[in-house]
Amino acid sequence: MAAEVLGEIDNWFELNIFAPLRSSEEPAGAVAAMIAAVDGYFRSGQRVCLVGVIALGASRDMFAVQVHGYFKRWDEALSRLLARAGLPARTARRRSHDALL
Repeated sequence: MAAEVLGEIDNWFELNIFAPLRSSEEPAGAVAAMIAAVDGYFRSGQRVCLVGVIALGASRDMFAVQVHGYFKRWDEALSRLLARAGLPARTARRRSHDALL
Protein backbone atom coordinates (compact mmCIF):
# COMPACT_ATOMS: atom_id res chain seq x y z
CA MET A 1 0.00 0.00 0.00
CA ALA A 2 2.84 2.39 0.79
CA ALA A 3 4.31 1.80 -2.66
CA GLU A 4 0.98 2.80 -4.24
CA VAL A 5 0.79 5.94 -2.12
CA LEU A 6 4.36 6.87 -3.04
CA GLY A 7 3.50 6.31 -6.69
CA GLU A 8 0.51 8.64 -6.49
CA ILE A 9 2.57 11.32 -4.73
CA ASP A 10 5.35 10.92 -7.26
CA ASN A 11 2.91 11.28 -10.14
CA TRP A 12 1.35 14.43 -8.67
CA PHE A 13 4.77 16.03 -8.13
CA GLU A 14 5.97 15.00 -11.60
CA LEU A 15 2.97 16.67 -13.24
CA ASN A 16 2.67 19.71 -11.00
CA ILE A 17 6.22 20.46 -9.85
CA PHE A 18 9.02 18.65 -11.70
CA ALA A 19 7.78 18.94 -15.29
CA PRO A 20 6.88 22.64 -15.02
CA LEU A 21 10.30 23.40 -13.53
CA ARG A 22 12.02 21.52 -16.36
CA SER A 23 10.04 23.20 -19.13
CA SER A 24 9.59 26.75 -17.89
CA GLU A 25 11.13 29.67 -19.74
CA GLU A 26 10.15 31.99 -16.87
CA PRO A 27 12.30 31.01 -13.84
CA ALA A 28 10.84 33.48 -11.35
CA GLY A 29 7.29 32.51 -12.27
CA ALA A 30 8.17 28.81 -12.14
CA VAL A 31 9.61 29.10 -8.63
CA ALA A 32 6.57 31.08 -7.47
CA ALA A 33 4.27 28.46 -9.04
CA MET A 34 6.27 25.67 -7.38
CA ILE A 35 5.93 27.31 -3.97
CA ALA A 36 2.20 27.89 -4.46
CA ALA A 37 1.64 24.32 -5.65
CA VAL A 38 3.61 22.81 -2.75
CA ASP A 39 1.79 25.06 -0.28
CA GLY A 40 -1.54 24.01 -1.74
CA TYR A 41 -0.58 20.34 -1.74
CA PHE A 42 0.38 20.46 1.92
CA ARG A 43 -2.61 22.68 2.68
CA SER A 44 -0.42 25.38 4.22
CA GLY A 45 1.12 22.99 6.73
CA GLN A 46 -2.05 21.08 7.58
CA ARG A 47 -1.01 17.96 5.65
CA VAL A 48 2.00 15.80 6.47
CA CYS A 49 4.74 14.98 3.96
CA LEU A 50 4.30 11.23 3.51
CA VAL A 51 7.54 10.94 1.55
CA GLY A 52 9.33 12.53 4.51
CA VAL A 53 7.58 10.25 6.99
CA ILE A 54 8.65 7.21 4.98
CA ALA A 55 12.19 8.58 4.52
CA LEU A 56 12.59 9.07 8.25
CA GLY A 57 10.57 6.09 9.45
CA ALA A 58 11.18 2.41 9.97
CA SER A 59 10.35 1.54 6.35
CA ARG A 60 12.91 3.95 4.89
CA ASP A 61 15.21 1.17 3.67
CA MET A 62 12.37 -0.56 1.86
CA PHE A 63 11.58 2.60 -0.15
CA ALA A 64 15.01 4.23 -0.26
CA VAL A 65 15.27 4.09 -4.06
CA GLN A 66 11.86 5.68 -4.60
CA VAL A 67 12.40 8.40 -1.97
CA HIS A 68 15.88 9.20 -3.25
CA GLY A 69 14.63 9.38 -6.83
CA TYR A 70 11.79 11.70 -5.85
CA PHE A 71 14.06 14.24 -4.21
CA LYS A 72 16.79 13.84 -6.83
CA ARG A 73 14.38 14.69 -9.66
CA TRP A 74 13.07 17.69 -7.74
CA ASP A 75 16.60 18.89 -7.00
CA GLU A 76 17.72 18.44 -10.61
CA ALA A 77 14.69 20.23 -12.02
CA LEU A 78 15.03 23.16 -9.63
CA SER A 79 18.81 23.52 -9.89
CA ARG A 80 18.64 23.45 -13.72
CA LEU A 81 15.92 26.10 -13.67
CA LEU A 82 18.06 28.28 -11.42
CA ALA A 83 21.04 27.78 -13.74
CA ARG A 84 18.87 28.78 -16.73
CA ALA A 85 18.02 31.91 -14.74
CA GLY A 86 21.71 32.81 -14.79
CA LEU A 87 23.11 31.39 -11.57
CA PRO A 88 26.40 29.51 -11.76
CA ALA A 89 25.75 25.74 -11.64
CA ARG A 90 27.32 25.33 -8.19
CA THR A 91 25.25 28.16 -6.72
CA ALA A 92 22.11 26.83 -8.39
CA ARG A 93 22.67 23.38 -6.85
CA ARG A 94 23.33 24.85 -3.40
CA ARG A 95 20.20 27.01 -3.54
CA SER A 96 18.14 24.08 -4.74
CA HIS A 97 19.44 21.93 -1.88
CA ASP A 98 18.68 24.71 0.60
CA ALA A 99 15.15 25.15 -0.77
CA LEU A 100 14.37 21.43 -0.57
CA LEU A 101 15.76 21.10 2.92
